Amino acid sequence: MPLSLIQIADAFFSKLVRVSRANETGAVQCICCGHSFHWMLVDCGHFITRGHMGLRYDLDNCWPVCRVCHVKPGHQSDYEVALTAKKGEEFVASLHERGYKYFRARTDEEMEELIKETIEKLTVYGNK
Repeated sequence: MPLSLIQIADAFFSKLVRVSRANETGAVQCICCGHSFHWMLVDCGHFITRGHMGLRYDLDNCWPVCRVCHVKPGHQSDYEVALTAKKGEEFVASLHERGYKYFRARTDEEMEELIKETIEKLTVYGNK
């Protein structure tokens, strides 16, 4: 069965989130625990869950999260504390406000454009 446009977009966007926040050696910090890992060993964590399509592909809403933190019960509260410390209360409040507004699903054409733009952004990071 072929991948859906959302699955393709998710894969490229996840890579963009992780690679764009990696240092020159490919290390990123988990937003929740602060430990460093190679970008290939972490997940793309959505602060406002990805079911909220308006922020699903928003770099402000997504940060590297280690796989231990990502599956830990209650990790969203750790995420919020860390994101607030990193970006401030107003930033987090704006994500909450934007995330819970209604956003329609993207059309196939919009998803294809999003995928194309994400791939173009990834080329900036080369082969980290």
